[in-house]
Amino acid sequence: MKKQRKKWKILPVILLVAVTVLTVRLFVDYFHETFTIQTVVVEGNVNVSEEKIIELSTIRPGQSLFQLSAPATETRIRNHWLIRDALVVRQIPDAIRIRVSERQPLLLMASGGRFVVLDKDGICIEVVRRISEVSLPFYSGRHLQETVVLGQKVIEQETLRVLAFTAQLPDEYRYLALEIEPGLRTWTVYTINGVEVRLGYPEELDLKFALLESILNETQLMENLSDVSYLDLSSPERPIVKYDS
Repeated sequence: MKKQRKKWKILPVILLVAVTVLTVRLFVDYFHETFTIQTVVVEGNVNVSEEKIIELSTIRPGQSLFQLSAPATETRIRNHWLIRDALVVRQIPDAIRIRVSERQPLLLMASGGRFVVLDKDGICIEVVRRISEVSLPFYSGRHLQETVVLGQKVIEQETLRVLAFTAQLPDEYRYLALEIEPGLRTWTVYTINGVEVRLGYPEELDLKFALLESILNETQLMENLSDVSYLDLSSPERPIVKYDS
């Protein structure tokens, strides 16, 4: 009699556990069917294709939206030498949005019989054979001793110093600096016309380059450009045009 009573007491517990397990399983199946990746959207890419970014991410259709590790995925995408940063965003119920920021060309340097394009972090993002292939400021004062390859970071302090200076140049006037030459107390650039321009300390660069552009647009000066030794814009309030004696 007591055994029968125990069985009747245990039966509701067994039924409750069975119902709970079935409910959890149905919920998990529904969860995985509902929150699975169907769409991947890529934004911000220009030079790296959408297909390449998705390949780097290793995201697959049908993958669980919440089992995806966003930090690990972002790291894989950033392994491409042209991608500076990446952000992976889940969009419930079934989409992933990948926002990337690509590295921008900033400076050209000689390396191993050819030229490398560096971004502001010193990462090599392109290799070219001739200077004419790109329109960028050229650091002519140093030849990189080792042959730099794509994705490699240049760590020479002098080069990093030049990169930091170049990054300060106003975007709209950067075309004026064909070559850059660092100094202890002054920075010097050479324009596409071959004019030497002494800038002094890297201060008020927007004002100095706006002044440089206006000077180079002076018809009379351009007609006598061969007689100009250099321009001194160290003090933009008192620009100096030095002529050959």
